[in-house]
Amino acid sequence: MNTFDVRIYAIRRRRSRRRPYEVRWHAAGRARSRSFTTRRLADGYRAELVRAASHGLEFDPGTGEPACWAARPAAAVSWQEHAAAYAAMKWPQASAHTRAGIADALVTITPALTTPGIGRPPPAVLRAALYRWAFNPAQRGTDPAAAAALRWAQRHLCRWPAWTTRR
Repeated sequence: MNTFDVRIYAIRRRRSRRRPYEVRWHAAGRARSRSFTTRRLADGYRAELVRAASHGLEFDPGTGEPACWAARPAAAVSWQEHAAAYAAMKWPQASAHTRAGIADALVTITPALTTPGIGRPPPAVLRAALYRWAFNPAQRGTDPAAAAALRWAQRHLCRWPAWTTRR
């Protein structure tokens, strides 16, 4: 069960250590600390802890850090999911030619990342499905011919560890 009981202390300097700057805090009745090589790094980490506590975020008793900093489960993300998210992120600010360039670049690399498999669609069909449907956020629906190619690609693309961020 997460807790809101957090006390954050001043940075302590320990001269004889490899990482002399220590951030100390109490979360869920247990003392925590983390050491840094520079004062600036320690101060930044402490500021993030203070900010999280002042915003009322819950702290995880296991790690002592805000629960929202915890790493997400190590679920794998396929290249297609990652590339589609990238295209969707870039789409609103991009001009028409830039959008076409982003889609073309993603379509060029995607077939190279597929593993061999039975039922591989012809290269032209796969490229058309990826270009028109998978990497085009304005066209979220699919036609039946492209849907089979996209399902095949989803099953046969390399899987990557999930990219996570602390914030």
